[in-house]
Amino acid sequence: MMRKAVYTGSFDPITNGHMDIIIQALSFVEDLVIAIGCNSVKTKGFLSIQERSELIKQSIFHFIPDSSNRVSVISFEGLAVNLAKDISAQVIVRGLRDMTDFDYEMRMTSVNRCLCPEIATIALFAKESSRYVTSTLIRHLISIDADITSFVPDPVCVFLKNIVISLVKYDSIKLFPNTIFS
Repeated sequence: MMRKAVYTGSFDPITNGHMDIIIQALSFVEDLVIAIGCNSVKTKGFLSIQERSELIKQSIFHFIPDSSNRVSVISFEGLAVNLAKDISAQVIVRGLRDMTDFDYEMRMTSVNRCLCPEIATIALFAKESSRYVTSTLIRHLISIDADITSFVPDPVCVFLKNIVISLVKYDSIKLFPNTIFS
């Protein structure tokens, strides 16, 4: 079993696909650090970093309650490979849904090997049932009040439904300002 790995992403919000990758990673790594990427160039996320972190923790407890001592959640800026080095992770875990993900991750792995050859990247394939699920899709579905229960962990579903209820109640707030969904 490997000692430590890092799984990076925006997790805005975390999906069942993300959870599938986390469960797979925990089968071969002792400690998994889930790192929420903060990109100052991109627009502000739908959920705050604190909300994402809490939803990840709740989702992990919901799916795999006995793993809380093996998983930690942090946020970071910069390159995943630098983070992996800083936290002494031997491996970066990446999830693959399709060939687009594969091409992107292959390029990133090549760059990471040049920057820090001692850090390996392990790509894990998402289950077929979650290959089409993205955080962007989830945000779109909740913007049209569609059922998301099949795509996200229960704690995320409850939280997002409460957001929609609050926004409908206060009607003046746009769910997705400055996005294709507004």
